[in-house]
Amino acid sequence: MNLFVNGAAWLRADFNLHTKVESKSGYDADENCCFAYVNELAKADIRVGIITNHNRFDSNEFRALRETATKNDILLLPGVELSLNEGANGIHIIVVFSDEWLENHRISTFIASMFSGKVVSEYQNENGKSDKNIQQIMEELDKTGLDYFLAPSQIWQSKSCYLKLGALTFEAVKFALIDSVNRLRLDDEPRYKHSYIKQIRFEGGTLDGQIIRFSPELNTLIGIRGSGKSSILEALRYALDIRIDVNDSDREYKQKLVEWTLGNGGKVIIDTVNRHGQSCQVSRILKENSNVFIDGKLQPGVSIRETVLNKPLFFGQKELAAAGKGSGKDLVEKLLGSKCDVIRRQIAEQESKIIETVNKLSKINNIGELIEEQKRIKRDADFNLNLYREHNLEDKLQKRISFESDIRKAEKGIALVETFIADVDDLLAKHEDDLRNYPGYSSTDNAEFFRRFDAHFSTVIKSMDSIKIKCLISPLDELA
Repeated sequence: MNLFVNGAAWLRADFNLHTKVESKSGYDADENCCFAYVNELAKADIRVGIITNHNRFDSNEFRALRETATKNDILLLPGVELSLNEGANGIHIIVVFSDEWLENHRISTFIASMFSGKVVSEYQNENGKSDKNIQQIMEELDKTGLDYFLAPSQIWQSKSCYLKLGALTFEAVKFALIDSVNRLRLDDEPRYKHSYIKQIRFEGGTLDGQIIRFSPELNTLIGIRGSGKSSILEALRYALDIRIDVNDSDREYKQKLVEWTLGNGGKVIIDTVNRHGQSCQVSRILKENSNVFIDGKLQPGVSIRETVLNKPLFFGQKELAAAGKGSGKDLVEKLLGSKCDVIRRQIAEQESKIIETVNKLSKINNIGELIEEQKRIKRDADFNLNLYREHNLEDKLQKRISFESDIRKAEKGIALVETFIADVDDLLAKHEDDLRNYPGYSSTDNAEFFRRFDAHFSTVIKSMDSIKIKCLISPLDELA
């Protein structure tokens, strides 16, 4: 099984695998044990595993497990879970080694150097702790000049982890972690929500027997002129029944290219996955209609554009390079579809702002006239003020303005008092009945206490009555 026939793939990984050698002294991994271990990985759909026993590494066991795993398209990498004496309760880190470390027992030698002064039995367990910190450990690793990486804790502590890999190698795993934004997913298995083409194959014609597989993401066809790139693209167009534009200057050439590629009775077959995750197949024989199969069953009359491959867009090299009037606009419309409506609204909003700004600027052009108008208004005001002074009207006018300001201030105070009284009335109305009906409770064992309680409570009632009376007579009435 080739996991990467369609390019890079999302594979489940486990960065914290432990083996029997950790719990069984003198354990020797035989073929049956290796098969059982790898079989469990396969059942869990784990394609990448890191062997990380606590503070130990058994080279013989690892090599035996890897040999079995490789036969099952599973990558096992050597590693170790180191216990460090940091923090209140200590911490654990995962170190993953490249294959260079497998030579000359380098991994075991490195682990032993992390527990200097201790014998194997003192540290080859979960509770054994190195007295070195992470910085010191990385410095020791770097001194070897060999490749390695530390697995982030959120990865090996998560329930599941998926890596986007293009190969089952140490380098591919390390690269995926470096580009974690695009190549690492935790917990949930990534699934493509769009429809895509898996492969195209040919029966008969110039490409007889050829199979071209595609990635669910970006694909690039690279070849010299005449190597068949256009033949593959036009065969795709033909099978998916994507019409050639009537205004296409290469219309006749493209039709003849399909005829030449497929030949008499030749057939093109396209395998796809629709947006619902169903396996679909479209096949078309030259000069016949396309046949659509969904999950292996022929589906007459099914729309390829809606059901098999959702609204595909097709642009040949010359279509993309077209520089005719409106060609760029047409290309954008096809690529963006309804998204153009949002952009148009944004453009319209900006146009409105520009028009508003231009109108303001046009008024500024008349600023000279506006200044002259304001000067005329000022001259009229100055003339009237002089007239008021000559007839002793200026002081009277000032007093009138002052009186009006005082009246507004008094009216504001009256409004505040009236609002306060209205709020007090609302508060009393909300609680008055409950307060008046509360006294009178008859207690069997504490009658004297409740008699005195009611006497004090009655003072609250009287206070409430006093407040009501005072609110009925506004303090401002005395100013009238």
